Amino acid sequence: MRVLIVHPSFYMYGGAELVIVRLSQYLTRHNVKVDILTSSMIYSVRRELRKSKDVRVIIPKSALVGDPFVELSDWIKSYYPEYDIINFHNHPAEIMLYPEKHKSVWNCNEPPLQLLYGAKPSAEYLEKVRTIDIVIVSDEMNRDRFLMLYGEDHDVRVVHYGVDYDFFSNEEKHKLSRLKDKFVVLHVGTIHDMKNQARSIEAVYNLKKRIPKIYLVLAGFITEPYINEIERLIDKLNLKDRVWITGSIPREKLRELYYSADVLLHPIKAQGGWLAPFEALSANLLPIVSPEAPCSSTLKKHNAGVVTRDYEDVIYKYYRDPDSFRDIVKNGHAFTREYMTWERFGSEMLSIFRELERK
Repeated sequence: MRVLIVHPSFYMYGGAELVIVRLSQYLTRHNVKVDILTSSMIYSVRRELRKSKDVRVIIPKSALVGDPFVELSDWIKSYYPEYDIINFHNHPAEIMLYPEKHKSVWNCNEPPLQLLYGAKPSAEYLEKVRTIDIVIVSDEMNRDRFLMLYGEDHDVRVVHYGVDYDFFSNEEKHKLSRLKDKFVVLHVGTIHDMKNQARSIEAVYNLKKRIPKIYLVLAGFITEPYINEIERLIDKLNLKDRVWITGSIPREKLRELYYSADVLLHPIKAQGGWLAPFEALSANLLPIVSPEAPCSSTLKKHNAGVVTRDYEDVIYKYYRDPDSFRDIVKNGHAFTREYMTWERFGSEMLSIFRELERK
């Protein structure tokens, strides 16, 4: 089998990129030839993909100087007959083949951003998406949202992501020297309105009198203009000595932060953010998650984290009595170890590819 994975750009190594890396590695271990079509790829992703000799990265030279969407679309339309399956990932990859039709699977990590902000999909866009055979989403919340936005006439499958449990569980609990003697609230995710770092800052401000040594770490790729809003809010609330914005960091540094933190605060809106709570649970760290977070239904179902909007209340309760949350962390750690594996994710994805190939 030959599979073409299409992702507009690997400009950072986030959750969507990790899904592609782990899927590619699984597929090549099972004798599937994988090509990845994109307009750019940072070194850290390329280095990880080199561990799989049968993964080929295709960056058309024209995409470096022209419109990436147009150039990638032209490439797909020229070469798609050479592949058994086309696997689309982030928007607008899912419409790059249109109006051509081929056996295709869209890993819809989330709908296009404008739809998350309330826009309605156009009739033209809906027509293009209907040419896709199977849509993969990460959970029941995303499935229901997809069907509401795109209509009921789609084959939508739920395949939970995996997490690098062995990597994130392989560390001793300790605090970085910079974080010693502090009560550390960790927020992991791209610095973006949808990840809602402003709410974490407000929570720390509201708790600083009750938790004198509370300290917030914002770990993630920085985007503009939201970072400007965040910095203004920090200045306004006089929290410069209580907030550390790390920017993009290697996964080894992220693991150190999970082991330095007291809780993971995850007040995100309805976009992405699936992996961080389970990475935290791998490190025996309590995730406190918004009801809007796509992963919240899974955490709630398995009593694997706290789902709430009253972040201050839960953080303060944890500060006063962390042992009262021990069973939640224990449940979440076990669920992550036993179920949230990339092996299971890859196996389910390959089964779907083979099912479609036979049709």
